[in-house]
Amino acid sequence: QNAGRKGRGNYLDLFRTPSMRKRNLIILLEWQVFTLSLIYYGLSLNTGRLPGSVYLNSFLMSAVEFPANLVGIFLLSRIGRKWTTGGATLMAGVSTLICIPFLMDSNLEDVATGFSVVGKAGAACGFGAIYVYTGELNPTNIRNIAFGTASMFARISGMAAPFVGGPLGDLWVGLPSLIFGIFGILAGSLVLLLPETLGQTLPETIEESEGFGKK
Repeated sequence: QNAGRKGRGNYLDLFRTPSMRKRNLIILLEWQVFTLSLIYYGLSLNTGRLPGSVYLNSFLMSAVEFPANLVGIFLLSRIGRKWTTGGATLMAGVSTLICIPFLMDSNLEDVATGFSVVGKAGAACGFGAIYVYTGELNPTNIRNIAFGTASMFARISGMAAPFVGGPLGDLWVGLPSLIFGIFGILAGSLVLLLPETLGQTLPETIEESEGFGKK
């Protein structure tokens, strides 16, 4: 079926046209490739490796999600989808990078834990926002396909998360944070190249989506 018509789409439609291809590759990177899913699950599943009480750290890593999601809801309707998603991902990436030198100083390990909690807050906020943003960036006829594809990729990095924090952390204590940080900053920066969808008439077909955000 013609990609410009309304009707059932397919997986190839996610990458059929130049703008759709760029947007969905960035979205997949944001969801999966060493980014939100990996940071979120990586920090959550490797809480026991953080300095300090494992019980307190587990509580903080869980509790921070509530205010992070509330802030995300507020920001989505105030500053938009692009800046909420990209900004939260950048915050997660920068926070995990900053904590590296503190992890290697036994007198400042609690500071590293604090930045890790901030990173988890950024990942939680970004994860909530990307669900909204993914749906709005894709036209109606392939929106469910976009969600399914992105979620599938996110599960792959979710499965990889324990191995990043485990074996790689054994090689060097700062390596997991370095991976989280670099790719968090990369993906967050790329998200800022996407069009804003807040207050816009959303595309219903791939033809409309191709021209979306160019005016």
